[in-house]
Amino acid sequence: MTHRRLIHAVLACLALPLLVACSGDGGDGDGDADSDADSDVEGDCTSPWEGDFEVTDAESFARISQFTAVNGHLKIHETALVTLGEPGCLAGIEGNLEVTWNADLEDLDGLGSLTAIGGSLTLSNNTRLASLEGLGALESVDIDVNVINNPGLTSLEGLESLMTVGEQLYVCTNDALETLSGLDNLPVVGREMRICNHESLVSLAGLDSLRTVGRSLTIDGNALLTDLRGLGSLESTGRELAIDGNLLLASLDGLESLTEVGRELFIINSDSLVNIDALSHLTRVGSEVTIRENAVLEDLDGLSSVTSIGRQLEVLDNPTLADMTGLYAVTSLGGEMAVMDNVNLPSCQAQHLADLLRAAGWTAAARIEGNDDEATCE
Repeated sequence: MTHRRLIHAVLACLALPLLVACSGDGGDGDGDADSDADSDVEGDCTSPWEGDFEVTDAESFARISQFTAVNGHLKIHETALVTLGEPGCLAGIEGNLEVTWNADLEDLDGLGSLTAIGGSLTLSNNTRLASLEGLGALESVDIDVNVINNPGLTSLEGLESLMTVGEQLYVCTNDALETLSGLDNLPVVGREMRICNHESLVSLAGLDSLRTVGRSLTIDGNALLTDLRGLGSLESTGRELAIDGNLLLASLDGLESLTEVGRELFIINSDSLVNIDALSHLTRVGSEVTIRENAVLEDLDGLSSVTSIGRQLEVLDNPTLADMTGLYAVTSLGGEMAVMDNVNLPSCQAQHLADLLRAAGWTAAARIEGNDDEATCE
């Protein structure tokens, strides 16, 4: 038992002698709404609930709503609830909030007083959830926000007050999601952000305030996304930027403010991507640049401001790529260069880049093969 729980146990024994039997676990029991020790404790909007709490029905949600906070985890899982009812006093959750596998739940209005979550927020597999408006007061989530597989959700509207995500933001596999509107005031994601596997997402609008992602930003598997407008304020990622498998993505428009990728830049398997011109202000990639399997990519002019790549450069299997002179400004490469199987790319351009790097002191290997050996370079 923690010291804090021991203190609360003592206080409970002193304050509620007729309601709570004194015991070594401080009345936390197994932490759910039916705990024997806490079964008679009622909130009056002046004190927190100690321990975890699981909502099973409307009555149990109404009960926890009369506490100011949950000093533990709050779970709403596999209930028959259609709505959570009216907001109460619940303003904070010390641990995680999980709203999962509620087949009939349509809204989160009962959470309208919630301002802070000390752990993670998970909203997943809620078949009929159509609105996040009930989270309109939520300002901070200290660990992760996961919005996954909610097929009725069309936007993230309701999260406009959210200004802090401490670690990860995952928005994935929400089949009806069309935009990211609702995240409009979020400036930073502390660690990782992933937007993935949406059938209806046509715009990243809603990310307009995002300036930096502490580690990795991945945008992958969004079938209808044609550009990256909405990321116009993004200046850097601490580690990785990965653009992968967005089949209709024709440009990277929206990344014009990006100046630095801390480690890896991956542009992969984007069948409609014609150019990467929006990367024209990118000057440094800390580790690796990989441009691979982009069916209609024509040139790399968007990388013309990059002067330093910390480790390796790979340009592989881009069948229509005919010009890589956009990489000629690179004067520092920390590892190998591989330019391979780009059947329309003049091999002499790749060789010229290798020569420029060697003139600047580069000594690593260059693998140049499977390109157009017959083309000439001026």
